[in-house]
Amino acid sequence: METRKLGNTDLEVTRLAFGGARIGFEDVTNDQVDALLNGLLDNGVTFLDTAACYDDSEELIGKFVSHRRDEYVLASKCGHVAGDATSEPWAADTIAHSIDRSLQRLKTDRIDLMQLHSCSAEVLQEGEAVETVVRAQEAGKVRYVSYSGDGENALHAIGMGVFATLQTSYNVVDQKARGSVLPAAVEAGMGIVAKRPIANGAFGKAASPYSYADEYWDRSQEMAVPDGAPEDRIELALRFTLSHDAIDTAIVGTTKLANAQSNIEALAKGPLDASVTKSLQDQFDRLGADWDSRT
Repeated sequence: METRKLGNTDLEVTRLAFGGARIGFEDVTNDQVDALLNGLLDNGVTFLDTAACYDDSEELIGKFVSHRRDEYVLASKCGHVAGDATSEPWAADTIAHSIDRSLQRLKTDRIDLMQLHSCSAEVLQEGEAVETVVRAQEAGKVRYVSYSGDGENALHAIGMGVFATLQTSYNVVDQKARGSVLPAAVEAGMGIVAKRPIANGAFGKAASPYSYADEYWDRSQEMAVPDGAPEDRIELALRFTLSHDAIDTAIVGTTKLANAQSNIEALAKGPLDASVTKSLQDQFDRLGADWDSRT
């Protein structure tokens, strides 16, 4: 599988990454998660992304693949209240506790990317949240301080010059980042991680696959599938996202190894035909002026 150096870090990642939200939020068995996570590593996927607030996602990753820790780049997120309902979001104590909790749950002594999880520009300006993650980096708990977010908040984070990578929304029906966020991140030398790269599986479907995908599905009804596009719409969406050269890796969540293997096979086909990519970009430029990036 193709790999990329993640911005100015020393981390090498596969272009397809695993997003851990679904194993945390959905009803999965231990055997299913064991087969999935170890199967991903066996198939060469080297970047696992999770978050403190994804229910037991961190625990499952720690349980089933911590013994293979040297085989993958590990990213998590902090800032939201996790594990203590009395904690204040974005406060120093909350973030410090969250990072320690993540290390314990993931059964590791270091997290490669610790991402502030979609906090506002105002929170970034206050400084406490950023300073707390930097202290964790200085203590060796975190290798790189990173940010996950969209739009103006992402632009503010980029301008601060303290974040090594940016995780931001980019897909066929959510291309706002193409205008300013992605160019700014490239200029800053940041690694770029695309979230929601398959548009929550909504593009090209006869109906929205689940409630969280409703907004993307509504948008997709206004966009046409170009001539020459792959028949498989997940393949189309994923290859579209990774046809944008600024994006280093794209995180796709699943509970089934077969789905991940299909995505690996799709990416082996390389970028989409340039005419297909341009058609989808042109359609978004005409239709998407009022479509904000999802946070």
